[in-house]
Amino acid sequence: MKNEINKHIKEFLQNCKNEGVEYKEAADLINKHFKGEKLTEDELHKLREQIIDSIKIAGITAYMIPATIIPFGYALLPFIIKIAEKNKINILPSSFKKK
Repeated sequence: MKNEINKHIKEFLQNCKNEGVEYKEAADLINKHFKGEKLTEDELHKLREQIIDSIKIAGITAYMIPATIIPFGYALLPFIIKIAEKNKINILPSSFKKK
């Protein structure tokens, strides 16, 4: 059980690190655009995906703030994620997608 928990914690931390790398890449692309350089289609796709991820993170954060007031409200998040997945709705950032 402890090994399973450690595995999930390591996976979560790695996903957070990956998301941070993607944020930096998006910031570099925005900087490139503001310098007047043209973005390629691939770069635009990456930037769009990161903007969508940012909105997803904001949505999860907006849920978690009031959920901390409700006793065990934060424990509902895994169920909400599962229900969303069953309905083919992805509410997690791309770094957290199962590979």
